[in-house]
Amino acid sequence: MLDCLQKQTLREIEFVLVFDSPTDNSYAIACQMAGKDQRFVFLNNETNMHIGFSRNIGLDASTGEYVAFADDDDTMLPDMYEKLYLLAKETNSDIVVSPAMINNKGYHTTEFFDTESSNLQQYFVNRLVGELSDSERKKEPYPYLWGNGNMWNKIFKRSLIIDRSIRFVDTKQCCFEDILFQLELFCQTNKIACDTTPYYTHIYYGDHSNTSTTDEYNSGLNKCHFLSKLIELYEEFPRFINKKRVEKRTLDMLITLLSGGNTISKIKKTLDCFDGIRLYRVISWYPSFLRENEIKVQIYDLIYIYIIKIYLRIKHGISICSVR
Repeated sequence: MLDCLQKQTLREIEFVLVFDSPTDNSYAIACQMAGKDQRFVFLNNETNMHIGFSRNIGLDASTGEYVAFADDDDTMLPDMYEKLYLLAKETNSDIVVSPAMINNKGYHTTEFFDTESSNLQQYFVNRLVGELSDSERKKEPYPYLWGNGNMWNKIFKRSLIIDRSIRFVDTKQCCFEDILFQLELFCQTNKIACDTTPYYTHIYYGDHSNTSTTDEYNSGLNKCHFLSKLIELYEEFPRFINKKRVEKRTLDMLITLLSGGNTISKIKKTLDCFDGIRLYRVISWYPSFLRENEIKVQIYDLIYIYIIKIYLRIKHGISICSVR
């Protein structure tokens, strides 16, 4: 990645490298490789901040008109940022998106998205919330990867981020930080432009070994925090965030978290991670959601939902019973 950055044809650019207390001598290696290049800014966290807060540190240090994010083990074409920046200026866009390539053990596939969509803002918000359409799934070789908010194939107007105080969540508590960050941006953008050239290549390991959540229990808590934030964003931007998509993603993930032989104490701790009234409101959508979409579910899924409702009613008493 350092080599790719140094070869970028856009000259008026800065590269903010945030090192999250590495133990592999990568900070010294990077300084040796790019220390004489004045375009590089080197930041080294005193303690491990994880990717969310590390990106915030990079944002705070950045001064450019647009910002982009790159992973340390990926590659990009030399003219990527020049082409995306010129398109952003030409179209006066807040966000510019380009398809990425995925390198899965030497097998390359290009990301698909509908550049001809009549409403790009709604299209990308829907992708971030989840549930790709059937036609998209047929074209997507890795729908899990593409439907979940890649940071590295886009540039964002920095003023949009600063003016609206948008920040990455703490990935020690909440995974999917890239989805939440982009949801806030895409719901508030004025214009989006697309470039159809795949400039960026992402190295895909298949086992998600490069993610920040490794412990199964912490991963469950991370998902709880994500769902709470997703519900919060839906309530803030109901015009763009589709209710049915939020329903399905929330309920599917919640059932997964609460089933699978978890103990009562672990289920209770999981539920206590949510804002009770918001969660109760989402669960109250469930029966109508099933009817409207003619979805059949296993009886134990319904039992889980009603147990959750009873628990929340008991815990929050009369205040939650007044929620419509």
